[in-house]
Amino acid sequence: IVGDDPSGLIVTLQILAVLLIGVLVRAIAGHWIPGREDLAFALIVLNPNIIGTAHTLLPMTFYSLAFAAAIWAALRFSTRPSVQNALLVGLFSGIALLFRGDMKYLVYLFPVALPLLAWLGRARFSWRVAFGGTIALVVALLVVSPWIVQNNIATGKMSISAGGVAALFIASNAALLEKRLH
Repeated sequence: IVGDDPSGLIVTLQILAVLLIGVLVRAIAGHWIPGREDLAFALIVLNPNIIGTAHTLLPMTFYSLAFAAAIWAALRFSTRPSVQNALLVGLFSGIALLFRGDMKYLVYLFPVALPLLAWLGRARFSWRVAFGGTIALVVALLVVSPWIVQNNIATGKMSISAGGVAALFIASNAALLEKRLH
């Protein structure tokens, strides 16, 4: 099915990820807009943009899957606040953060956002509601902490984004190129 080229395996996995995103969106739609589950699934799975992205070797499809799973878990938390749902929000957000650094801005809002979602979902106030966002934040940071340590070793800066590593790579190669030309 994928041949000898490893990129074929990656594309196949990304197409399966698109199907999983569709299943998650269908579950979300089934809860929030009943009767429109199949339409939501079709809008994801038959979207030419996401299908095109799945056929590239970019991490966007896996990021989208992790992000959709985090949204699904956050919406579950809004109606059924529990430590398990808070852990899932943190886990999936941390995985999404490993694919794209811009998720970090949302992760830092969890201590406020998850209790607010639970309040909007009419959940009774409890310690699970109050600390669910903090639990999610801590789990997300635990998931990305090995990558932060790696970036610190490589660049000397504590950062989630690998931009510093790329800059170091480019600077090193530019210095090498300059030595060879002169």
